[in-house]
Amino acid sequence: MKDFYMFKTVALNKNSRRIGESHLSSILTVEQVDRIRDLLQDHYLTCKQLAEMFQTPKTNITTICQYFPNVQTPFGWKTLKVQ
Repeated sequence: MKDFYMFKTVALNKNSRRIGESHLSSILTVEQVDRIRDLLQDHYLTCKQLAEMFQTPKTNITTICQYFPNVQTPFGWKTLKVQ
Protein backbone atom coordinates (compact mmCIF):
# COMPACT_ATOMS: atom_id res chain seq x y z
CA MET A 1 0.00 0.00 0.00
CA LYS A 2 1.32 3.42 -0.92
CA ASP A 3 1.69 6.01 1.84
CA PHE A 4 -0.18 9.27 1.43
CA TYR A 5 1.62 12.47 2.41
CA MET A 6 0.51 16.07 2.54
CA PHE A 7 2.85 19.02 2.34
CA LYS A 8 2.78 22.13 4.52
CA THR A 9 4.79 25.33 4.07
CA VAL A 10 6.03 26.94 7.29
CA ALA A 11 7.74 30.26 8.06
CA LEU A 12 11.32 30.27 9.33
CA ASN A 13 13.38 32.89 11.13
CA LYS A 14 16.97 33.77 10.17
CA ASN A 15 18.22 30.78 12.21
CA SER A 16 15.98 28.41 10.20
CA ARG A 17 13.66 27.80 13.15
CA ARG A 18 9.88 27.73 12.82
CA ILE A 19 7.98 30.86 13.84
CA GLY A 20 4.33 31.79 14.26
CA GLU A 21 1.62 29.17 14.43
CA SER A 22 3.94 26.56 12.90
CA HIS A 23 6.27 26.77 15.93
CA LEU A 24 6.20 23.51 17.85
CA SER A 25 5.08 25.14 21.12
CA SER A 26 2.46 27.38 19.50
CA ILE A 27 -0.94 27.06 21.16
CA LEU A 28 -3.21 29.28 19.05
CA THR A 29 -3.57 29.87 15.32
CA VAL A 30 -3.54 33.30 13.69
CA GLU A 31 -7.30 33.00 13.14
CA GLN A 32 -7.87 32.30 16.85
CA VAL A 33 -5.76 35.33 17.83
CA ASP A 34 -7.82 37.53 15.49
CA ARG A 35 -11.04 36.09 16.92
CA ILE A 36 -9.88 36.78 20.49
CA ARG A 37 -9.16 40.41 19.64
CA ASP A 38 -12.54 40.76 17.91
CA LEU A 39 -14.40 39.29 20.89
CA LEU A 40 -12.57 41.60 23.26
CA GLN A 41 -13.38 44.73 21.26
CA ASP A 42 -16.88 43.92 20.03
CA HIS A 43 -18.35 41.95 22.92
CA TYR A 44 -16.32 43.30 25.85
CA LEU A 45 -15.41 39.87 27.20
CA THR A 46 -12.80 39.71 29.95
CA CYS A 47 -9.43 38.02 29.57
CA LYS A 48 -10.58 35.36 32.02
CA GLN A 49 -13.68 34.58 29.94
CA LEU A 50 -11.62 34.41 26.75
CA ALA A 51 -9.05 32.14 28.40
CA GLU A 52 -11.82 29.73 29.37
CA MET A 53 -13.36 29.85 25.89
CA PHE A 54 -10.07 29.10 24.13
CA GLN A 55 -8.71 26.80 26.86
CA THR A 56 -5.44 28.67 27.21
CA PRO A 57 -3.75 30.43 30.14
CA LYS A 58 -4.97 33.93 30.97
CA THR A 59 -1.43 35.27 30.46
CA ASN A 60 -1.61 34.26 26.77
CA ILE A 61 -4.88 36.14 26.36
CA THR A 62 -3.51 39.20 28.15
CA THR A 63 -0.50 39.31 25.82
CA ILE A 64 -2.76 38.98 22.77
CA CYS A 65 -5.14 41.70 24.01
CA GLN A 66 -2.26 44.11 24.61
CA TYR A 67 -1.30 43.73 20.91
CA PHE A 68 2.31 42.82 21.61
CA PRO A 69 3.91 42.52 18.17
CA ASN A 70 5.37 39.30 16.89
CA VAL A 71 9.07 40.00 17.33
CA GLN A 72 10.11 37.66 14.55
CA THR A 73 9.44 38.12 10.87
CA PRO A 74 9.77 35.36 8.29
CA PHE A 75 13.22 35.12 6.78
CA GLY A 76 12.45 32.11 4.62
CA TRP A 77 10.04 29.27 4.02
CA LYS A 78 10.28 25.50 4.19
CA THR A 79 7.97 22.79 2.89
CA LEU A 80 7.45 19.86 5.25
CA LYS A 81 6.00 16.44 4.57
CA VAL A 82 3.09 15.71 6.91
CA GLN A 83 1.56 12.27 7.30
